[in-house]
Parts: sequence; C-alpha cells; structure tokens
Amino acid sequence: MKEMMIKFDFAPINTGFAKNGIYDTRILNFHSVRSGKNIETAYVGNVSVNVKRTTNSSTAFFNKQNNLFLKKLATVISDNGSLPGIQIASRLSAISANKHWESDPYVHTAEA
Repeated sequence: MKEMMIKFDFAPINTGFAKNGIYDTRILNFHSVRSGKNIETAYVGNVSVNVKRTTNSSTAFFNKQNNLFLKKLATVISDNGSLPGIQIASRLSAISANKHWESDPYVHTAEA
C-alpha cells in the first residue's frame, strides 16, 4: 500500500526581519529551515508595493535591494522542494495602522 503524503502551505508571516523595510539575512535563514519537507508552497509574507504602503517599519517593500533578497529566497525555497510564493500588501487607508498586538485580558492556564 502506498503511503499518502499530506502537504501543507506555509502561510505568509511578517517576520519583522526587515529593519526600516529592508531585509536582512535572517529572512533567508527563516525560510531555509521552514521550506521543504511537507510544505508544498512556502509564502514570503507581507511585502508592500512601496514604502508608502507599509503598515510599520518592519514591513518589507519592493526595491532593488529587497528584490535581490527575494530572488535568493525563491531559490532557497525552491531548492528545498517547496514552491515559493509571496503575499503582496498595499495599505492605503485614512485609518492609522494598529502597530501593537491586542488581546483579551484572558490568562492562559494549564488547568481546563
């Protein structure tokens, strides 16, 4: 009997590895260890169309420097056996971005 392989997609995550919107090498390492295996599509997350459309200073945006990182990322992800993907963002709103996590005051405990 042939074993069935279950495949997953790796959701786009804004890792914060883009100080002032410019990627650093941590993004390569992040996707290097997370792509492949049973990941069918590994999405690079929340890349803005330009600097004016970012939600915060850690959101990457398209420019010559980041485009080089994105090409390297696509190669790393592909070489690991996953299909590289990207989530493109464009924030244009009169409402200011929420830059901090919000949560309920609920405290998680081990007791159910």
